[in-house]
Amino acid sequence: MNAVFGEIGKKLGEKWVLLLSLPGVLFVSLLTATAAVGGRDWARPEVREDLLHDAEQRVGQLSTHLTAAAILLVGLLLAGYGTALLAQVCGAAVRGCWLSAAPFRWLMTWWLTPLRRALWQARDRRSAAATTENARAAAATARNAISLAPPARPTWMADRMAALTTRVRNAYGLDVEFSWPALRTLLPEDLRRAVDDAQVAFERSAQLSGWGLLHLAAGAATTAVGWHGWPMVVLGAASGTTGWVYGRTSAGALASLVETAYDLVADDLVAALTGRPTVAEGEQATETLRKGA
Repeated sequence: MNAVFGEIGKKLGEKWVLLLSLPGVLFVSLLTATAAVGGRDWARPEVREDLLHDAEQRVGQLSTHLTAAAILLVGLLLAGYGTALLAQVCGAAVRGCWLSAAPFRWLMTWWLTPLRRALWQARDRRSAAATTENARAAAATARNAISLAPPARPTWMADRMAALTTRVRNAYGLDVEFSWPALRTLLPEDLRRAVDDAQVAFERSAQLSGWGLLHLAAGAATTAVGWHGWPMVVLGAASGTTGWVYGRTSAGALASLVETAYDLVADDLVAALTGRPTVAEGEQATETLRKGA
């Protein structure tokens, strides 16, 4: 599936960095506020008054030193931009974990895949042993939440993409990684746009979880030194969980759309690529076109 996900990265990578700069500024501002509060008990009224007084003094100083204010603003923007780049790295790492890409596959497969398979088998036995239709349906739903088939990858998303590759190969004899770029050029405009939208949704979900990972790391680090980092931990957990939920949904939608694309256009692709000229015929045609030049 590298070819499928690679298309969107080529088009939107730089644009996303710019769009992520604003969240980067917010992250830097939140981290700065956490450092300003430090380990003081900001729930006490006198502490809040001291913090507000310090903030007013600093704003007053900046209002009378415009050069310093401009330097501070530029520094904040640069820090936000750098944080956005770091968030992209975190998002790429999250996507690699979700899809069980190297090197995350080696770190996750040995323990997570057997765990998922054991859970799936336990729920499958529960479904088979159910005595009523409602109990059987509930057990099957719980089992399918892990995977539609016995898990072979560390994550649900990786299993879903692997299933897509297997189903396309079994149905049409095509390798998704090599055939997708060519097949995509044959898609109807509406279907191509739907696939692109699903790709964008998946990438944005990974980026959201990447921001969550960044906030969790910063919150844990500030908490470890005795500061009040728990707001960043809460925000990071919420962002990471939301991104994972959206990522799972968009990954399933993307896999279904790509499989639909093969169902509709695989015949056209095979017809366009079969019956190709031999190398000797191509060389003869080249000589004819060159006319001895």
